[in-house]
Amino acid sequence: MASCSTEPKVPFSLEPYHVSTELGFVLPAPLQELPEYYRPWMDIAFQVSDLVQSHTLRSRIDKMPLLSTEYLQSHRELRLAHLALSAMTMGYVWQEGEEGTIQVVFANSSDELQQILNIYDKTLK
Repeated sequence: MASCSTEPKVPFSLEPYHVSTELGFVLPAPLQELPEYYRPWMDIAFQVSDLVQSHTLRSRIDKMPLLSTEYLQSHRELRLAHLALSAMTMGYVWQEGEEGTIQVVFANSSDELQQILNIYDKTLK
C-alpha cells in the first residue's frame, strides 16, 4: 500500500534569487551608480551607444583599469555591475557590426564578469 505524506508542501521561494513575483528580475528602485571605485566601469557603461557609434568603445575598454569585485557589497551592486559589464562586452564584440565581430573578449571584463557570477553562485547555495 502506498504511503500518503501528510506534511504540507513548502512553497518555492524566489527570495534567495532576488526575483519578484510582481516584477520578475527587475529590481524596484534599481541602483543608478556603483561606489566611486567603479567609476571607470560606469563612465563607459553610460556611453556605450555613443562609443559604439564612434567606433571608440574597444579602445576605451582596452585602456580601462582592471578592477576587483571585492568592493561590491550587495546583490543590487552586483546586479548593476553585471549589467554594466555585460553592456560593455556586447558593445565590444559588435562595435564593427557583423563583419567586424571579434572572437576574444577583453580579458579584464571576462575576469570581472566571472567573479560576479562566482559570487552569485556562492550566495545561492
